[in-house]
Amino acid sequence: MGQDFFNDGVNVFGRLSSLITCVVITFYVTAFFIPHWGESEEDANALTQKVGLGEHFGQQAKSAQFGLDSFCIEIVIENWDHSAHSACFNYDDDFTTCADSDNCITSTGCDRFDNICKTRDIVKVSLAIAILALVAGATFSEKTKYLGYSQIIGALGGLVAMASWMYWLDNEGTVITGDDNMDLGTGGILITTGWVLALFGAILTWMDHCCTDADNRKPLAEDGVSVCGRFGSLFTVFVWIMILLAATSPNWTTVSSLGAAGDFCAPDEVTSFINTTSAADLCRTRAASFGLWMYCVEESIEYFGQGNTLVCLEWRTKVKVTGGLNSSALASDEFVLLLGNDANVTEGFGPSFNISNATNLTEALESIPTLDGKERFSFADAQGLREFTIFACLAAFGAAILADVFSEKAWIGWFFMFATAIGCLAGLSAWVDFQSKLKKGRGVAGVEYHNGFFIILGALLTSMAACTFYCYNISALRRAHKQPSGSTKPTNNKNIV
Repeated sequence: MGQDFFNDGVNVFGRLSSLITCVVITFYVTAFFIPHWGESEEDANALTQKVGLGEHFGQQAKSAQFGLDSFCIEIVIENWDHSAHSACFNYDDDFTTCADSDNCITSTGCDRFDNICKTRDIVKVSLAIAILALVAGATFSEKTKYLGYSQIIGALGGLVAMASWMYWLDNEGTVITGDDNMDLGTGGILITTGWVLALFGAILTWMDHCCTDADNRKPLAEDGVSVCGRFGSLFTVFVWIMILLAATSPNWTTVSSLGAAGDFCAPDEVTSFINTTSAADLCRTRAASFGLWMYCVEESIEYFGQGNTLVCLEWRTKVKVTGGLNSSALASDEFVLLLGNDANVTEGFGPSFNISNATNLTEALESIPTLDGKERFSFADAQGLREFTIFACLAAFGAAILADVFSEKAWIGWFFMFATAIGCLAGLSAWVDFQSKLKKGRGVAGVEYHNGFFIILGALLTSMAACTFYCYNISALRRAHKQPSGSTKPTNNKNIV
């Protein structure tokens, strides 16, 4: 029992338009949380002055990225063999920058970057209106009239968001970075593609509406979908949006102290030469977070004051931890020549370092492996369990999308929502296993589940609720079809659940 699949007043244009609506929502929601809406790769001198850093910082900064909630500066991290990685900060949070040890400034990103937070708010409101309209349209995806209106609102919302952000990039953004032509980032590309697709979807919806006989279209009150069925359809939309939010979240697990796990502490053979105790202190207190696509660890970066800065890395990014020393420079012939001619070059390395044991240091640095995240956390099976979680979430997401496209077919909706629940449960189980193994790492403490994990848990519970609503809808129409022919109660003989 169910709506007749081939006699529901929706043709191929309507099906394609419904699928496009899901794609547009995916782009908009993803753009909300991507920290890359604009990027400058020019010389960072203008940015240096804007954020209150000295000339030395300008020589170390490689690029700047701006998002809706945060900005990132790709900067040389001395403890990681002087390689460049992105340090990110929220606009609303205070952060400290230092021109030198005696000249530091603490303020928010909103104060430092002109109109960024005002522009951010306009973009967020526009996207929120667009997403809500598209979600309403996806809930009634087989009602082409309502779907078309929602797509037009969705396209207009995306267009306003794009125009607002482009205006900031072309004006304040270029002044801040000194880049006359800042590149549009992934977030901007997603909303630009999204509003174009929404407009295309509205055209397809209009074609479907015009090409379908009005007698074949089922009115809202006569399509065989009960109130429970509508709730099932609405929950279906919520489910795949929650899976998408969980997938883009960088925080599934947080750790208050990573200890020696991950080998982000330079080995003793190196630290014995370094005239500092901060590295040892950081090894005891280093916080970290883990997500599906990246992980973040705290590191000491001199340009951002005395506190530790959270640096996020893709799991495939390789890092060599040298405790502030540059292995390439120390291994060079120029350095050996300097050691032979100027003893002052050894200043700052610590009392254990001298010309005679320089070879020991360079050999120790060469022996330090360059590892990616999967190798650093292999003891927790980071690669296998994380990739299984990703696969399970993608499968659940795909099943939820199919349930949404055919949301007024209760049997189809129930089947794919059940498959979604299985996928979410499998992903959660794999991540629980990963976190359990992570807790056993050397010195690891304060391990807790975080946003991504709880969002996917919510998706599991919501998909189960959607299954229940679809079952109620199926049961209600079964009872209606079993009514005797002489009954005065209304029936939907032409509509099958």
